[in-house]
Amino acid sequence: MKTDSVTMLIEENNQLREKLNAANKVYYDKILLYMRSTSLFKTDLEIENILLDLLRDLLEVQKNGESASDFFGKNPQEMCQELLDNTSQVSFKNILKTLVPIVGGGLLATIFFGVLNPVLTINFFQLILEIIVVSVVVWLIFRHMKKTAFKRQNKFKLRDFVPIFINYSLVILVISGIFLLSILFMTDFLVVTVPAPYDIFLIIFLTAILFVWEVITKSDWFKSLLPVFLIMGVLATLARTALGKGLIDYFSESEMRMVVVLLIIYIIAMLAFSVPILLSLSRDKKRRKSNVS
Repeated sequence: MKTDSVTMLIEENNQLREKLNAANKVYYDKILLYMRSTSLFKTDLEIENILLDLLRDLLEVQKNGESASDFFGKNPQEMCQELLDNTSQVSFKNILKTLVPIVGGGLLATIFFGVLNPVLTINFFQLILEIIVVSVVVWLIFRHMKKTAFKRQNKFKLRDFVPIFINYSLVILVISGIFLLSILFMTDFLVVTVPAPYDIFLIIFLTAILFVWEVITKSDWFKSLLPVFLIMGVLATLARTALGKGLIDYFSESEMRMVVVLLIIYIIAMLAFSVPILLSLSRDKKRRKSNVS
């Protein structure tokens, strides 16, 4: 979980990388990709400090006319792995900081996508399965990034895409099969029914917990998701009121109406998710311009 200190280190790293020449930047970006993709269970603060130290050393070397490959060697993977072996494992507390928003967000999303059901039901088996699948997918992505970090070419060729497409297609097929089997054979397993008005209390409680958790942990990645969770919480709560149920009945009378309202909700959710990210990118761009000038 990234703290304010980690965020500042990343911002400084982003600024200093702009001072590298083209060849050194390509070289260092591979080191950065390898270190970050391999440090899933490492302490972020240590990893970002190491990356920043390497970058500062490289900038000093660059001033003397040397290249990154001359200083670090043509294959820096062993150096990176040795540095990683000497870093601390992430603590259980930090793992908990990541799990709480994932579980809370997953519960809220499950409730939101089940708003058309008159009675709120939560399938904990499917929720646990979703978390496991997402964790496996994230692990596979990071593993792929680690294995290819120092094998990447400057120009991406079509033949490089084929094995990636095949591997991820197989993963998607397996995941889809697991979900299909769970739906067909485990429909009533670990299913909990929440009657009214406790369903509304649960939605409000989950939404509040997610916001409080972001304030406590100050997580940048989670902060960008808060607008989406807020929209989910508001709409799910509204759907459980008399007004919301009336609107659902009205839009359910026509397929066209249902398509329109789902499209509107989708657009709002995408905007809520995208706008904070775009604003953050815009601020970073302005900051880089001010640093250059």
